[in-house]
Amino acid sequence: MKNWKAKAQQAFERYLEDLEQSLAPGVGLAGIEAAMLRYNPELLRAVMQGLAEETQALSPLEIPPGWRKVGVRWVEVQSPWGRIQTGVQRLRDETGREHSRRLDASLDSSGYTPGALERLMELAGRLPYEEAAELARLHAAYSERWAEAVHTHLAQQAWTALAEGGGRLMVLEVDGVRVGGQPQPQTHTCEGIEIKCALVYPAHHPRARSRLAGVMTPEELLPRVAGLLRAAGVRAGGCADRGIGRGGLVMQQLGWSEVERRQERALWLRTYRPPPTAPERMHYPAYRARGWPIGSGQVEGMNKHVIGARMKRSGMQWSRPGASRTAAHRAQLCSSRPLVAFDTPRWEAFPVRKL
Repeated sequence: MKNWKAKAQQAFERYLEDLEQSLAPGVGLAGIEAAMLRYNPELLRAVMQGLAEETQALSPLEIPPGWRKVGVRWVEVQSPWGRIQTGVQRLRDETGREHSRRLDASLDSSGYTPGALERLMELAGRLPYEEAAELARLHAAYSERWAEAVHTHLAQQAWTALAEGGGRLMVLEVDGVRVGGQPQPQTHTCEGIEIKCALVYPAHHPRARSRLAGVMTPEELLPRVAGLLRAAGVRAGGCADRGIGRGGLVMQQLGWSEVERRQERALWLRTYRPPPTAPERMHYPAYRARGWPIGSGQVEGMNKHVIGARMKRSGMQWSRPGASRTAAHRAQLCSSRPLVAFDTPRWEAFPVRKL
C-alpha cells in the first residue's frame, strides 16, 4: 500500500501551500486557527480517498459460479470530512441480469460512512425536530431498529440466571410521561400517549444510570425492566424488589430464589404505582434509617430532560410508533452506556442486498 502515501504527501503539500497563501503577515492565533479549520477537512478527505481506493483494489470479491464481472462504477458516500468515492462492482449472472456489489463491505445503504452516520443519528436524537428535519428519514429507520434491538436484548436476558452480585445497593425508579398524540378526525381531539420510563443506578453513584423508555403495556414493561436490571449489573442469587414509594424500588441482596423474585415482580407489576393507601410500601423513616433513597427525582428528571426536552415541544404531535422509537433512542443516548452497539441495528435499518 504505497500509492495512498504518495497521494497523501501530495495532499499535504497542497495543504501547506493553501495555508501559506491564506495567512497574512502578522496574523494572530485566531486567523491561524480559522485557516487550519478551513483546509484540514480537504487534507483528511484526500488521505481517506487514497486509502479507500487502495484497500478496495486489494479486497477480494467472491462471486457465485457462472457470474462474471462487467465493470466498476463509482458512487459517493458522505464522510465526516466530505464526499468519498467508493467502487461498486457490476456483475452479470447466467441469465444476463445485472447485479451490483460494493467493494467495501463495511458500508451500508445509507449513503454515509459508519462514523458519519453514528454522529448524525446522535444529533437527530438530541436536536429538536425542526433542526433535524433533513435527517428524519434516516432517523426513523434507524431508531425503529434500535428500539427493536434494545427490547429484544432486554427480553432475552430478563430471566437469565447470572453470577452472584457484589451486594451493591441499587435503585430502580419507574414513571410515565405523556406526550401529544395525533388528531383524531372522529372526535377532533388529540389524545395523549403515555411513555413509560425506567432507570436503574447504584445508590452510591447516581450518575451511572441505565435507562429504558417506550410506549408499552405494563405486561411488556415487566420483562424489559428485569432485563434492564441485569444489564445494569443486578445479579441473580437474591435481589429482592422492595418498594420505597411511588414508582421507586430498591434492590438488595436477600437470598431469594429466582421463583420468589418472579413472584415479587409480578406483585410489583400490579402495584407499581401504589396509591397512598398502601402504607406498607411507604415506610419512609425506616427506609431513610437503612440509607435507602426515598425521592423520585431521578425519574422525574428523565421525564423532563430525556423525554420532554425532545418530545414535548410546542405543537408536537406523535404517532404511537414514532413516539416509542424516539423515546427508546433518547433513553439510550442519555444512558451512561448504551444497551446495544451502534452497528447492531445499522445493518437492519440500512441493509445491503446480498448476492
